[in-house]
Amino acid sequence: MEGPFVYLSVNGRTVNSSNGFFASLWQEYSHADSRWGVADPGIVSVEALTVLLKGPLALYTAWLVLKSNEKYHIYLCFLCLMELYGDYMTFVPEWLTNATALDMHDPLHFWFYLVVSNGVWVVIPGFLLVQSMCALCRMVDAVSGKLETSSKKAV
Repeated sequence: MEGPFVYLSVNGRTVNSSNGFFASLWQEYSHADSRWGVADPGIVSVEALTVLLKGPLALYTAWLVLKSNEKYHIYLCFLCLMELYGDYMTFVPEWLTNATALDMHDPLHFWFYLVVSNGVWVVIPGFLLVQSMCALCRMVDAVSGKLETSSKKAV
């Protein structure tokens, strides 16, 4: 979804001045957050990072999960942190400037588009980050325990 948004928001284009299926989807969302319709540089920058870095990293991480390779936890932590930081940089500066681009009066725009739709991108990465961090800590503890046991046997 972010790929078409970035394409529609660079080289003088904007979502609001574009036509087509993806343009209409982003135009609908821009009713809740007007920055998405006008190629806001902050939003386009965050989404370009999503397309160019997080997308390929997510595919690689999914491949590791399918192969049951426990290294996926490391990449998943990076992905989750990038997602949470992107969410932070998308909304906190806007709230600090009185949320002028956000429609907080229309219940559909506020609750469905802004809270629920964007909340998913905070709750799920937050949960996965904690889960992977715990798994990595267990792995480190297991390796540390083996090292302690082997060093005691050597003495």
